[in-house]
Amino acid sequence: MYKPMNLALICTLRGNKKDDPTRFLHLFIFKDAAAQTLHGQSEAVRRFESIYSPELVGGEVIFTDYEMIAGKR
Repeated sequence: MYKPMNLALICTLRGNKKDDPTRFLHLFIFKDAAAQTLHGQSEAVRRFESIYSPELVGGEVIFTDYEMIAGKR
């Protein structure tokens, strides 16, 4: 179960490539590494993965971690 401040932001952008509407960008900003781990091991994520996994085209989901270098938190 999530605690209210563990996950600060979820943003989903669909069709980030105009010629390929099957691509999505999901941007998550977590409070800390523990919050990211909690999210990744949650029942909600397992349920979501069980729905999208059979529909994948072109390979597995790619996860990329970014580090914030400027801005306000």
